[in-house]
Amino acid sequence: MATTKQDEAAASELLAAVRAQADQLSVQADHMRYLEAELNRLRELDQERMQREALDDLEKKANSQTTRCIRPFFIVIMLAWLGVLIWYTVTMVQEYRSTRASPTTSISFNKTSTDVGLAFP
Repeated sequence: MATTKQDEAAASELLAAVRAQADQLSVQADHMRYLEAELNRLRELDQERMQREALDDLEKKANSQTTRCIRPFFIVIMLAWLGVLIWYTVTMVQEYRSTRASPTTSISFNKTSTDVGLAFP
């Protein structure tokens, strides 16, 4: 009988050790599942970041292409406006000089009206 009690005690210790090890393995398995989930989440975040970077790169390229196409257009428009301004200024100066140099320029006053005007020949 002594051996059965010793066997039962040994079996019970072995069972307790197996249960403790099973609990420890269960905790480790839970921890591994958590780590796998965290790793998957980080992979998704990394993939999203890479996609955002790729989209940002594409947007920069598109903006630079647009800028390269639009910039000459605005330069041409600004040069055209500058040409119009110079032409108008030269025309006004010539007109002013031609009216100032003309000896036939006279100022007339109409006695029937309050308007004052310049009379050009």
